[in-house]
Amino acid sequence: MNVAIVIPTINRPDFIHRQLRYYANMSCQHPIYIGDSSNDEYIDINSKTVKSYSNQLDIKHLHLQGKNDLQAIHELLKTTKEPYAAFIADDDILVPESLSICSAFLDNNPAYRMVSGTSLLSYIQNDVAYGPIDSVSQYKQLPLEGASASERLINFMSNYFVTLFYVHHTDEFMEHIKLAESIPDKSFRELLSCCASIVNGNAYVLNQLHMVRQNHSERYFLPDSIDWVSNSDWSHSYNKFASLLSNQLAISDGISVRHADDIVKRAFWSYFSRELSIKFQQKYRTKNRLDSRLLAKMKKSSIVDHGIRLSRRFLPGSKHKIHIDTILSKNSPHRESFQNIYRSIEEAPIITEE
Repeated sequence: MNVAIVIPTINRPDFIHRQLRYYANMSCQHPIYIGDSSNDEYIDINSKTVKSYSNQLDIKHLHLQGKNDLQAIHELLKTTKEPYAAFIADDDILVPESLSICSAFLDNNPAYRMVSGTSLLSYIQNDVAYGPIDSVSQYKQLPLEGASASERLINFMSNYFVTLFYVHHTDEFMEHIKLAESIPDKSFRELLSCCASIVNGNAYVLNQLHMVRQNHSERYFLPDSIDWVSNSDWSHSYNKFASLLSNQLAISDGISVRHADDIVKRAFWSYFSRELSIKFQQKYRTKNRLDSRLLAKMKKSSIVDHGIRLSRRFLPGSKHKIHIDTILSKNSPHRESFQNIYRSIEEAPIITEE
């Protein structure tokens, strides 16, 4: 069963080209929907790129200038014909084989409303669209089940992860995006769309490579916690987020809106307190490190360097980078899928002027 690949983009033609070239190399059969909010110059470049792959891929390119992220996704979902859909950012890549497996899983497991797979965050030399990948780390995509929507929401917000990249039932995904698209604040738009998906039903994660994201300086980062709460839109956006989510939770669990309000408040409080701590530690923590000069000397030793690289392979948790040789090793279950992405990213295409 085909899955609609939904890609909003703005002023990043190199990433669009990279993603389409990968899908063409993989003979991807899943339809691709691009929502382009770029300026005229970049829309023209993207149009030429889409045309160059139109004989190999099923691509629809919509001009959506002036639309925010979720508005663009909503417009794209309205044009899809496929029963399942997955969002992907323009600078990331979905594995077509995983999409097919995910759609089959949803077909056969109605108790689950969305599904994903193993996902990685890549680090590319020189911080650009093309080049050797130095290392990767795990990108959090988790299974989540619960007897009630309230239980799922509380557990989800205590260990938040982004569900937008999961394969969803298209009609349900569109409802969740539509619910959140009018919220002024981008962080609350993401939160509500993800919470709505969790309230809707269980999530599952399969043991296959599903997505590779890229960490780079041109990513669209959400603001840090203090900048977020001091934003003039914060109070209005939070109240709208809480009200819309409470109403959905009340309907799903058959409880009063007042009761749902309390659950949403508890869930958000859990999320926010954890985020404050994490963001503070990321920005201000001090680490006990070896003297930089000593460390530099140690790295010159081939034996020490090999030891450092080897140790990375066995460090647990998503915060630790994994050396690229580990993913490409014979024992890696994701070797073939990742190798195809690695090749697409490593070498820039040769583009000739028409």
